[in-house]
Parts: sequence; C-alpha cells; structure tokens
Amino acid sequence: MGKLPTFLFNDNAKGLLVTSKYLLDSLNLWPENQNRFAKFMHCFYLLSYVYFFYGNLYFVFTINDIGGMAYGLTVFGVLLETVVRRILMYVYRHRFCELLKDIYYLYWPSNLAGNELHKLLGKESRYLVVYCFFYSLSALIATTLYITQPIITMNTPYMTAYPFNWRKNPYYSLLYAWEGFFFIETVATVCGCNLFFSGLNYNCIAQFKLLKTHIKKNFKIHRNDLVEQKKFINKCIVHHQNILRVCEEMNQIFYYFTLSLFLSTIQTCCLSAFTVVPELFLFGCFYFCGHCCQLFLYCYLGNDLALESTDLATTIYTCGWETCDTDKDLRKSLVLMMVRAQKPVQISAGGFGYLHLSSFMKV
Repeated sequence: MGKLPTFLFNDNAKGLLVTSKYLLDSLNLWPENQNRFAKFMHCFYLLSYVYFFYGNLYFVFTINDIGGMAYGLTVFGVLLETVVRRILMYVYRHRFCELLKDIYYLYWPSNLAGNELHKLLGKESRYLVVYCFFYSLSALIATTLYITQPIITMNTPYMTAYPFNWRKNPYYSLLYAWEGFFFIETVATVCGCNLFFSGLNYNCIAQFKLLKTHIKKNFKIHRNDLVEQKKFINKCIVHHQNILRVCEEMNQIFYYFTLSLFLSTIQTCCLSAFTVVPELFLFGCFYFCGHCCQLFLYCYLGNDLALESTDLATTIYTCGWETCDTDKDLRKSLVLMMVRAQKPVQISAGGFGYLHLSSFMKV
C-alpha cells in the first residue's frame, strides 16, 4: 500500500507527486501510508505541539516587551498552521487516497496530445519544483538561524517559557533539543504540504491544457464520420467532467487549509511590523518573506487554474464545429460544455475569497 504506479515516473505532470510522496512519507503524512506507526507519530507530534502551545502562550503573557510579544504570537501562528496541516492530512486521508487514484488512472498522460505539449508540461513542472526547492532551501537556512540564535540569550526556538526554572540544566538542554528537532519538522511539514498542493493543482492545470490541445488537433479529423465524432466528443466531455469533479473535491478538502494559510499570512504581516528589536526584526523579516512566497505559490497556481479552465470555452468555440457534420445532440453537448467552461474553476480560501493573484496583491 502506498507504492506509486511506475508510469508516474515518466509523466511530466503526475511526476510532481513522486517528489511530494517521498517528502511526506518521511514525515508520516503521505495519505496512502497511514499505518499504525504513522498514527503513533501523529499523536506524538500533536501532543508535543500542545506542550509548545502552552509554553509559547506563557511566554507571550509574561513578557513585558511588545516586540517579543509580537514575535511570540508570530511563532504561535506558525505552530497553529503546522498543526492544522497535520490534522487535515490525517482526517482527509481517505479522501486524499481517492483523489490520488483519480489523478493516477483517470487523468490523461502528459504525452497524449503530442510531444510539444509533453515537453512544455515538463518544463513548467521543473520550474515549479525549482521554486519549491529554493523556497524550502531558504526555509531550512533560516531554520538554522532560528535554532542557533536563541541559545545566546538562553531562549528556545519556539520562544517558550514555563512556570518553573526551565533555564537550569538539564531542563534547558533537553527542552532546546526537543524544540530544535520540532522546528525542523515544522518547516519540513509546511514545505511538504506546499509541494503536495502544488502537485495536485498543477495536474488539474495540465489536464485542461491537454484537453484543449487534444480538441484543437483532433476535432476535425472525424468531421465526416458521425459515429467516430460522437465517440470523440463524448470522450472529451467525460474527461472534462472528471477534471471538474477532482477540482471540486480538492476545493472541499483544502477549504479550511487555504483559510488557515490566509489568516496565518495576514497575522504574520501585521505582527512583523511590531518586531522593532534588532534581534527579533531579522526573524520577523524571515517569517514575512516566507509566508509571502508561500502565498504567492498558492495564488499563482489558483490563478492559472482559473485561466486555463475558462480558456477551454474559447478552444471549443474556435475548433471548427460549425464546419463538421454534427447532429443536433452533439452541438447541444458542445454548447453545454462551452457554457460550463465559461465558469472558472477556482480554489476557495475558506469562503472569504479565491486563490488569485489579485488576492495576493490585496494581502
């Protein structure tokens, strides 16, 4: 269970899921590998985060420095975002498995519409992987600073405090090592979930591109054969419905996920302005830039999905259906498909908006 089909490794779009699978597997988050050990690790992670929540809030309510308080609340937002991601990945594991099966076996291969589009999809997917790689690399470099810098001031990576003499060894050493490990886990969880979402979203974008190219290239081939033309149009309609169904399911699963992303980003942007202390200002800048890059990735993919889904209507309208021997039912099917394509496929941010580049600019 959880073993990927071999054909994914040769697919330029579905291959994105291979990278996210190995990363999420190392964090016990891959939906298809939720065994007993993974469940135990979920409990261990969540109980540890509850303890860090308590320590972080104790630090926030006992410190007198407004900058330190703002930075502590920023860390609290990151902790909460990580916990939400881990919980949602586990709660929706069965729905994720069904979603992945649909992408594996119902989505068309990237080479279906020709070698040119196959190469284009490979180029775009590589750009996406490179963006996620450098984003994750910069996050890991910043993590090194987060982990090493607080030891100078006898603080902890998560900016926690407790109602006992926790700065006395061995308590401080154990607590520091514990939080340092979990800080790395936090960054890996955030980056892994980002890559997973990117892979799912880009596969939907790729399918719209494949469908458009397939219609452009092959619609007129069977212009004089009504039976073959019916088969072709029905195949395209069924595939369009499959894409819409997967997008709707993905939208429902990530409903609260994207909401927490927006709220966390807004919180970080607001609280970073209060970190006027030089030592904390650098940390605030890292958090601010990291959340902006993360939100840009989501909004860019959501914007591209909306554009590609609506562009399908133009493709159908200009494919030359008026020159073919289509009957009344086929033309009606094309019109209905065209009308549906005029409504963009959008990823909702918890009902408060959609993942668009305009939403990114507003934030």
